[in-house]
Amino acid sequence: MANVSVDVTVIRNELPPAPPLWDTMAIWMQQLLQDTEPLKSTRKMLDGERLRQLIITTTGLTPPEVDPPGNLMGLLEFMQQQSLITPTDGMLDELHDMSYDAWTEVLWSLFLRQQGRANGGEESASQEETVTILLEWVRNKCPEANLPDASALKDQGIVVQLIRNSLPEDQASSKSESSEDSLRVSFERVYNELQIPPMISAERFSQGEDADEREFVMYLTEIKNRLHGREEKITTVLEESMREKVFTDPSIEFSFDMIENTHVRTTTHGARGELVEGETVEMHEGGKKESKKKKKKKKKKHGKKKSERRSEHHKYFHDNPDGAVNFVAEYEGIPPTEVDPDGVRVTVTKEMSRYELIHVMLKKGFTWQEGKKHTHKHHKHNHHGGHGSDGGNSSSSSSSSSSSSSSSSSSSSSD
Repeated sequence: MANVSVDVTVIRNELPPAPPLWDTMAIWMQQLLQDTEPLKSTRKMLDGERLRQLIITTTGLTPPEVDPPGNLMGLLEFMQQQSLITPTDGMLDELHDMSYDAWTEVLWSLFLRQQGRANGGEESASQEETVTILLEWVRNKCPEANLPDASALKDQGIVVQLIRNSLPEDQASSKSESSEDSLRVSFERVYNELQIPPMISAERFSQGEDADEREFVMYLTEIKNRLHGREEKITTVLEESMREKVFTDPSIEFSFDMIENTHVRTTTHGARGELVEGETVEMHEGGKKESKKKKKKKKKKHGKKKSERRSEHHKYFHDNPDGAVNFVAEYEGIPPTEVDPDGVRVTVTKEMSRYELIHVMLKKGFTWQEGKKHTHKHHKHNHHGGHGSDGGNSSSSSSSSSSSSSSSSSSSSSD
C-alpha cells in the first residue's frame, strides 16, 4: 500500500493574554457603554455593534448600521471620512484577526476625539495636545513635582501625590505603606469618590514594569474630567447591593433576610465526564428548597450568556465555606486562621455573587481583572484546605489534587 501524506492545519480559537493597555481601554469602554463588566478580549468587538456605539458616544455622530453583523469595513470608512483614523493596509484583516494592536489603535483614535470635544472642539485632539493639557493640570495640582515631559506621568510618587492633592480628604495613607499599598489606597479613593474603577494595576506599577504611556494618559484624564464635572450628578455602572454595603461596613445593622441570596447554581458531570449544568435551586419560605430543572439548550441564544447571568446573581461560594474565609482573609490582609468563620464578613461572603465579590475588590483599589483573578483563586480551592491551615490562602494542597481538579472544573463554568 502506498504511503499517503496528509497536511493538517490546526486552527486554534484562542487569543494571547490581553496586554495591560487593552485592560485599561476595556474599563474605559465599560464606563462609556454602561457594560456590566469590561471585555476580557477583543473577541466581542467583532460584530461591530460595540464599535458603532463607541463612535456614537465619543463623537456624537451616527455611523451606518453594521449590516451584516461583522461588517467592519463600513465603520472604518466612516471613521476615515470623519478624520478619526487613516486605515492602513491590512488593518481590516488585523481587526478580524482580533489583533490587540489594531483594536487599540482604533479605540485610541476615539479616545482622542472624545478629548477634543471635552476641550470645546469638534475635532480630535492630537496625542501631543492631550498630553500637554494633562501635564498642565498635573503641574497645577502638584506644583512641587518635576514634570519635564509625559514620562513623568508614569512616576508612581507623582500619581499618588496627584490623587492626594485632588482628593484632600484622604487621610488613610502613611509613610510606612509600601509603594503598592500606597497606590492601591489612592486608586481605592478615586473609585469610592469618583466612581472610576482602577485602570492600572498597582502591583504591576509598583514593581516598575514598563508601561504604555497611554495607560496613564487615559486613567489620569478620566480623573481630571470627572473632577471637572463633580458638580453634576455622577452615577456608577456598578450599583452597590445590600450585601456589599454590609461587607464593606460590618457594623451596619441588618437581618439575614436582607442579605440572603436565593440563587444557587450547582454543576454535575455527565456519563462521559463532561460538565453539565445542574439544577437552579431557590430557597423559599420555611427554608424549603424548590428545584427547577434546566431546560435543554436551544441553538439560538438570546440576551446575555448564562455564565454572565450567573455571575450577577448566584452564590459564588455556595457549599465552599473555606473559599469564603480565604476571600475575607485576603481582603483584610490577614492569615485565614485569624478570620472568624462565623463573623459578619464571612456570612455575607457566602451569600455574594461573583459580580459582587469583584465589586468589593474594585473598592479596595484592585483592577477588575485582579479582582476577578483573586475571587476565582479562592473559588477553585477544595473544601479540605480549610481556613485553619496555612495553605488555605494559597493554592489547593497537593494531597487533595483529585478533589481540587474536580472543584476547578466545576468553578470554571462560573467564570
